[in-house]
Amino acid sequence: MILPDPSNISDCIRGIDFYQTHLNRIRKKNASKETARSILDKVCHAHHVGYLDVIGPKRKSNQISHARQEAMWLIRKELDYSYTHIASFLSNRDHTTIIHGVRAVEARIAADPSEKKRIEGMLA
Repeated sequence: MILPDPSNISDCIRGIDFYQTHLNRIRKKNASKETARSILDKVCHAHHVGYLDVIGPKRKSNQISHARQEAMWLIRKELDYSYTHIASFLSNRDHTTIIHGVRAVEARIAADPSEKKRIEGMLA
């Protein structure tokens, strides 16, 4: 680990801001009662779909694909997982699939703001 040069105050301040940001992310992850699996279980229950359907390759049903995308979005939002980490959790999908899924949910929320409340309500 490279520490900032103490003789340069702006480097020290940037270093402190950097570490504080990352410490806050770690605290947020640790404070959450949710895990990726618990989020996925709640999404499956809310959509009345099976866990194996959501992590599987099926694409034909909007119900399954919306459940999968909402799980991606919630895991990203609640746990701050990287796209690659979420992809690995969801049966080794490509990270670009996760980016697409998160953006799809964000587009649905932009079109209908009540969607955000409904999706976040799955964790209540």
